[in-house]
Parts: sequence; structure tokens; C-alpha cells
Amino acid sequence: MYLKILLQQVWRSKIDWDEEIPPNLQDMWQSWLSFLPLIENVQIPRCYFKNWHAKDCRVQIHVFVDAGEDAYSAVAYFRIEQNNQILLSLVSANSKVAPLQPLSIPRLELQAAVTGARLMKNIIAQHEIDFEECYLWTDSKTVLAWLDGDPRRYQQYVMFRIAEICELTEARNWRWVPSILNVADIATKRQHRPETYTQWFEGPKFLKLPPADWPTETTNERTVTEELRPRFLHMRREPARINYEYFSKFNRLTRAIACWLAYKRKLINKIRKSKENTNQLASQLNEARMFLYRNIQQECYNEEYTAIENGHHVCRSSPLWRLQLFLNDQGVLCVRDRASRFTGTPEGRIALPTQHWVTKLIVRHYHGKYYHMNHETTVNEVRQKYFIPKLRPLLKGIRRDCQQCKLSSARPIAPLMVPLPRARLGAFKPAFTYVGVDYFGPLTVIDGRKSLKRWGMLITCLTMRAISIEIVHSLTTNSCLMGLRRHISRRVTPKEIYSDNGTNFRGTDAFLRDKLQLDDAKMHREFSQQEISWYFNPPSAPHMGGAWERYTV
Repeated sequence: MYLKILLQQVWRSKIDWDEEIPPNLQDMWQSWLSFLPLIENVQIPRCYFKNWHAKDCRVQIHVFVDAGEDAYSAVAYFRIEQNNQILLSLVSANSKVAPLQPLSIPRLELQAAVTGARLMKNIIAQHEIDFEECYLWTDSKTVLAWLDGDPRRYQQYVMFRIAEICELTEARNWRWVPSILNVADIATKRQHRPETYTQWFEGPKFLKLPPADWPTETTNERTVTEELRPRFLHMRREPARINYEYFSKFNRLTRAIACWLAYKRKLINKIRKSKENTNQLASQLNEARMFLYRNIQQECYNEEYTAIENGHHVCRSSPLWRLQLFLNDQGVLCVRDRASRFTGTPEGRIALPTQHWVTKLIVRHYHGKYYHMNHETTVNEVRQKYFIPKLRPLLKGIRRDCQQCKLSSARPIAPLMVPLPRARLGAFKPAFTYVGVDYFGPLTVIDGRKSLKRWGMLITCLTMRAISIEIVHSLTTNSCLMGLRRHISRRVTPKEIYSDNGTNFRGTDAFLRDKLQLDDAKMHREFSQQEISWYFNPPSAPHMGGAWERYTV
């Protein structure tokens, strides 16, 4: 490194190639020649671990960086620990002369930090070793303060290099070391004693101690004023924290804020012992709305609000940069258009973000105001007062989520009908082949001087819906059998009979099933050849007999 600095100074002296160098440079040349014979004694082992096994060792990387007026450098070591034994091994080093254009010492220290970060990245990429920790040491507290701060606060030279360092390393890996213990300082300054260079190859002695004995900063306060941008301005208002999603209607939200502002004003008047009248509801609601608009704009459009307030232009990356923005008398950010002088309209439209909850409440309020229809009218009325980007998609989403709109636009869905039973499709069969039976009544009849009760047996053809009525004298099984016999003699013998679970129907069914087993020849001849099947509806299911029950109502 010493020879690089000497050659740079020769170039700075602007002497020609055939001219003699000045006496001071000749002294430096002779001094460098005196160190050349010592190179024969320099030995650097090629093996990092010697006789140690890499898998059983704990390996750390330690990179030291430093800068001076003439050069900056970075040197890396392996700290290898095994069985309470510590070995330091030189890995790699990099040094460069300072540029011809003068740079301040903090900038050179920062450039040395960049060189150290790049050196550590290359070492990790070229070695297949699981490193326990990676440390980077510097004696510049200015560089450490820059790494702890926001890079955007500083000049571009510092900002870009801090960004690169933060990308390659982590801020917690950087540590401070005194200049007297910084081995990278050997390459940046002229050393008059050859013994000094032995520390360059052996590494700093404090790394052979436990981490608790390593050097630390005496104070944690890192304040720096170098390289700050002269026009750096960071202003941000903290808007009032309001849980907007607690409210489902815009009017409720406005009244709640009006009550809060009235209570706040009441406390201020109580402290000032003032008797101001605060019962003007209309003015309070308007004040609450203006406060709400300002709070939303300072939350979502903070940079735009600050720029307009300070008389600056809006940044091009803002969604509002093409608009004519201004602050009205209440401090609300508005958009000026060409129709602002029209009678009855406000001076400008209030700018609100599309996805904010309060914006949705406002559009929902106008949607309900026009009875959930007249959507173009709703869009027009909202645009009279507010500037909301992508208003139509927002209104469409509100209509899609509105329960009343869902109910009014819903269409009934026809249920899936099951196939008709075989009895309802008795094609090419005479009437009353498949019938349903039920009773209606009682009816009062006169027999001489007696008043008697009679019932009607309603027999309905399930295929043609023809009706046959038989008079029965009682609700007994015998009466049911007599009525059914009369029907069979007049019409046709049914193959299937359907009815509910009446006791008389159950008795008739039992008779047809059980009594036919008797040795009564007449009954046997009458019913055994009929081949009649009787089916009953399930209990508590009168809806299943709708084909014949409807005639008895």
C-alpha cells in the first residue's frame, strides 16, 4: 500500500517521465526500499485450521476497516474456537488509495466500510463454512451513526453507500473499536517500525479473549450532523385516532364527532371561564364534518396536504398530482374545477380516498337517500360535493353488499320436482284404477222423525281426477267396506287405494289382509280375486294426500 501512495504522490507532483522526483519523494522511495529485504521473513500459512477439524470448530468472521488521508483498507480474519482454544487466521485484505479528488475523512471511512462489507460478502460466498457470527469493526463513530439513522436524511454520496452496506450486512453486526486496536489502520498510515506489520498477519490480540472483554463504546449516544441534506424536511401530522368502522352510518358518525367536539369545547370554556353558547346543532354538525374530512386527508393524503399547505407542488407519484388542489377556509383539501362559480355549488369538491371506510359511508348514505335506485343520480349528487376516484366501481360494490338491494333483486328459484308416482301416470287404464279415499262430513239427514248423521266417502281417481261419492252410515270398518263394495259394483275394481291413517281405513285394510283367510266362501270369492293393494300415507303427513284431500275441505 505504501508504494501505491508513493506513486499517487508522484502523479500529483505533475513531473514528466524523464524528470527527477523531488527530494521528499526520494526519501519515501528509499524508505520503501529499506523494507524490501524484510519480505523474505513473511510467512502466511495456506491452511486456516492447521490440524484442527472444521466440523468441530466455531468460526467467526471479523472484518476491520479504516481510512486515512491517503488510503482506506479492510482486512478480514477467521476467529476459530475449539476446546477453549482460539486461533486467528488472516483470510483476505483489500486496500485502495484515496481518490485524487479530495474527500473528507468521514466519507473515506464510509468508503472503507463499503469495502469491508463487500469483502465479507465475497468471503462468505467463496467458503463452505457455517459461520457462527459476522462482525465488522470500525473506529469511526460517524459511520456507526449513519448506519443507525435514516439514509434519506443525508447527501446522495452517503445515502447510496449506506443503502449498499445495509443490503450486504446488518446494523447489529457493526461494532466500534479504538484506533489503537484497529489493525486496518496499519495499511492506511506509514509505519516506521517493521514490528508493527506482524500484527497485520497475526490479527488483533483482543479477539483471543472472551467476547465480554472486547472493546465497547463508552456511550450509546450517536449524533451526527455531517452530510445532512440542507433542505431535508420531514413533517407529518398525527391525525386523531378514530375507530371509523365502529359506525355503520355517516350521520351517526357525524353526530358522534359533533358531541365529542362540543364536549371538548365545553371543557376549554370551563378552563377559560367563558360562557360561549354551544347549542347550535347545525353549525356543530358542519364543524364535525370538516374535522372528519381534514382528519381523513391528513391520514391518507398527508404528503399532498403538507405540500399544498406550504405552497409546494404535489409529487408526480401522487394520484392527485394532475388536479388543481387548494385548501378552503376550513382547511380541507379540495379540487377546483371549471364550474366552481356556478350559483349554489361549493367552491371546490372535497378530495377523499376511494377505499376509506368514511368514503364508503358517504356513498352508502347517498345510495339510501335515493331509495336504493337511480344510480346515475346518486353518482351525480356525490360528485357535486366530493371528488372520489373510481366512484362508479365503489357504488357498484356498495350495491352488491346492500342487503335491501339483494332482497329486491332476488328472484325465486323453482324447486326441483320429483318424478310423479306410478298411480298418477296410469295410462291406458280405466278410471278409478288408482284411487285415493277420504271422508267428509258429517251431514244431517232426516229419516221420518229422526235426524241422523251420514258421511260421504270421496273416492278420487288419481289419473283422471274423476270423483265418486258414496254415502256411509258411520265411521266404522263395516261402513267403509260397504261403501267400497258399492263403488266397485258401480265403477271398476281399483288396483291401488291410497288414504290417510284413519281407523276405519286401517280396519278395512286389515280385513282385506286377514279376514280373507277365513273359510267364508262368499267373502273369499268376493275379495280374493280383487287383487287390491292399500297404501297409507306416513303419519302426520296430510300434505301427501293433496290430490284427494283438497276436495274434502
